[in-house]
Amino acid sequence: MPNPGELPQLTDLASEVPARRIGVIRFLWPSIRACLDAGHTVRAVQARLNADGLSIPYSTLCWAIA
Repeated sequence: MPNPGELPQLTDLASEVPARRIGVIRFLWPSIRACLDAGHTVRAVQARLNADGLSIPYSTLCWAIA
């Protein structure tokens, strides 16, 4: 069985931002969770994601967080 360090393609894939919205939310989850834990609203997080060029509808973000 190969060592995880011997799988450069898989390692590279893990560091890439996914193409689908739900994948992006999962990829950014630690940052999203940190914002929510700090007391920011879902609406504020969604606005910042949109400002950064990630068009994620509020309803989709709420669904993913729930």
